[in-house]
Amino acid sequence: MFAKPVAGKYSLSVISADGYDAATDEVLLLGGERKTAENLGADLAGGTGYVIQRRLHGDAQLAGLFGPRLWSVRALVLAGQSGPVIHRAVAKIATGNNPADNFWRHGNMLGAIELETGIITRVLRGTGVEMSLNETHPDTKRPIVGTLIPQWDALARLVISAAEILPGIRTQSWDIALAAEGPVILEVNYGGDLNLAQLAHGAGVLDERYTEHLACCGYRSRALREAMGVPSRKSRPVISMFPSSVN
Repeated sequence: MFAKPVAGKYSLSVISADGYDAATDEVLLLGGERKTAENLGADLAGGTGYVIQRRLHGDAQLAGLFGPRLWSVRALVLAGQSGPVIHRAVAKIATGNNPADNFWRHGNMLGAIELETGIITRVLRGTGVEMSLNETHPDTKRPIVGTLIPQWDALARLVISAAEILPGIRTQSWDIALAAEGPVILEVNYGGDLNLAQLAHGAGVLDERYTEHLACCGYRSRALREAMGVPSRKSRPVISMFPSSVN
């Protein structure tokens, strides 16, 4: 099973369990830790409660190459008048005994996905002075660059069809699990952590298409605001279209 806090975020305090040992009444957690059913139940009952789910198994091809940890794809979608389009896509690569693929977890990696082909073209681990590029997967030592995202075309169609349901959210970030049964929607974020796309691709997201998208959403540059006589940010309330997040 997989359990996450109802009011949680960033995959903090998630629980990933491999099985149950009836002889000792212990739950076997990912990574080898054991916890009695009573103690685990107390953990799940604390705070605001947990959502308990069936744990997804990863795509068989990826598991054979890189181990059993579940990967997902973060797709940045821009919803305009002509419909949603995928602007950037990133593979969130889980490693070691990490219970989730969030990039902040030690050892996890990001992969830049080429939209036309679904192929990973660039791989990143760490940030700042600890950043490294295009390393092999730490668990299996197999190269990640050149890997084709399984069922990429089906995944892209799934993202677009889902995004069409929420036309009022102009900037969407979808997390899609690369599961054994195919692409599975995990969640949608409004805005989302744009830094994931920037880190993975090694380029800022504010390219021509994104700039045009912001303009269509009503954003105006400082120079244009001044020319129009619009008050500066210091003298008017600030409304953020894209809340910050760490994923």
